[in-house]
Amino acid sequence: MGRLIPLGDLWDVLVDGTGAAFTDRLKRESEAAVKFYAKARTHLLGKYGSDTHTDFLADHRSSGRCCWARSLPTCPRCAG
Repeated sequence: MGRLIPLGDLWDVLVDGTGAAFTDRLKRESEAAVKFYAKARTHLLGKYGSDTHTDFLADHRSSGRCCWARSLPTCPRCAG
């Protein structure tokens, strides 16, 4: 509590299966994002060799931010 959490780190919460899409459209979009995220993670692990490598952590966080950025504009709960 009281700590800021980078948005990219929150993507892990969604992809671990505890989150649910609000609509069928969001479900399809989140499934595509989860596939992208898995491919990106595999690529980064191959590139850096470890999930504790500083550059892996930075790039992994960025890939999570990209997934959020792609899905947030279409989320009815996030629309202004």
